[in-house]
Amino acid sequence: MGGRRPWWEQVVLIAWRFMKHFTHIITGKSEVERIVLLEHVGSVEGTRRLRHSLERSEKLDAVFKMMIAGNPQTFTAVEEIKRIKALSQISEEGAQRLSSYVGNICDVTRFIQDIERIQSEPYSSENPAHEAKLEELWNLATDSRPREGGRISPEWNRIGFQGKNPASDFRGGGVHALNQLLYFCSTRPGAVHKQLEDLGNAEKWHPWACTGINITSYVTSMLKDRLFDIQLYGLDRETQLQRLNEIYSEVFESFHVDWIKSNPKTVMDFPPVFKKSMEQARRQYKKSSSPI
Repeated sequence: MGGRRPWWEQVVLIAWRFMKHFTHIITGKSEVERIVLLEHVGSVEGTRRLRHSLERSEKLDAVFKMMIAGNPQTFTAVEEIKRIKALSQISEEGAQRLSSYVGNICDVTRFIQDIERIQSEPYSSENPAHEAKLEELWNLATDSRPREGGRISPEWNRIGFQGKNPASDFRGGGVHALNQLLYFCSTRPGAVHKQLEDLGNAEKWHPWACTGINITSYVTSMLKDRLFDIQLYGLDRETQLQRLNEIYSEVFESFHVDWIKSNPKTVMDFPPVFKKSMEQARRQYKKSSSPI
């Protein structure tokens, strides 16, 4: 999220600050106060408006950074915003909305940190739970087809692992990548079987499971860049995880469509198609996360 803004974003920011100042003069209220006093917008839209106001505010920059990193504290952030923007006399309803919106932002930060912890857990062949998930993945992807050779087998290549032991392929995504592959297989079996059927054509083949692991990395990167916030506000942790897995599945399906449409001749065509598809997904979610 850091780094220098493109020139056009700087122009938009200057124009936004001018309009904010002008509106403050006309209404006598700061932008934050106007946002939390709006009754017709829901919690999600109100949170989005507040988040973009804080993100662009020079006075509230330190508060915003505290909310999206480290150990975000909703009460502390609310009190700081009220102090800096002189909101001590704000109505009870406005104060409740402010606390709710700030809480939504801080909660997504904590969710991202939870995902980072899961991603950092490496796959271990010595862990029975990990091994059970791997076997479940095989069964879901192949309709429980018998696998010759047992646990260490070249047959793992059928679903797109690179070697005889899939454990080595999870080094980049950890158990989180396995969990997302499992979610995709269990919730969209028709799409998974169609993809693997399409990849049975030698020209269209690519390592399906490894592709899924790479998509986990890209989706997690977009999550950290706060491109999914709007879809996670106000949800409990289980529902947030489900929504993230749905996004993963959507990106996976979209990539497969792009791959088939590209009419590949060999797996060497994979890198540019994959890169273009992931960039398109990033643009799509970035647009949806931007203010109206």
